[in-house]
Amino acid sequence: MRPLSDLLPHRPPMSLVDRVVAADGTRVVGEKRVTADDPLLGAEGMGGPLLIEALAQTAACLMGLQNEGRGGHRGYLVAARGWKFPASALPGETVTLEAERVSALGGLHGFTARAHVDGRELGSGSLSFAVAFDDPPVEGAR
Repeated sequence: MRPLSDLLPHRPPMSLVDRVVAADGTRVVGEKRVTADDPLLGAEGMGGPLLIEALAQTAACLMGLQNEGRGGHRGYLVAARGWKFPASALPGETVTLEAERVSALGGLHGFTARAHVDGRELGSGSLSFAVAFDDPPVEGAR
């Protein structure tokens, strides 16, 4: 599997996916280890807004893996709907991030997403992205 630095433009402290553990045609699973010294964490731990961003980055990893060899891509989160956040991730926990593409029409892609720690639900909802793919590299072009 390609390194995360090839799949996402995000760098610390804004990179919220530590690794991709599984990916197939429509589904990707990533992980994020929550640490006490993370400058983005609030008093309640890793809450809703960071979970949405982490899941958006997880979905972007799937797009990057599928676009391998065809040039880069830029994705823009355009909607987050139906989100519920029953809990937060605390320092020392590893968050499992799951995103599944459920629709695609041209450059618009819809995902369902879920974050949990050992089965304890942290958040779930849907994400919509506008994705622009770069032209593939041309052999012999400068």
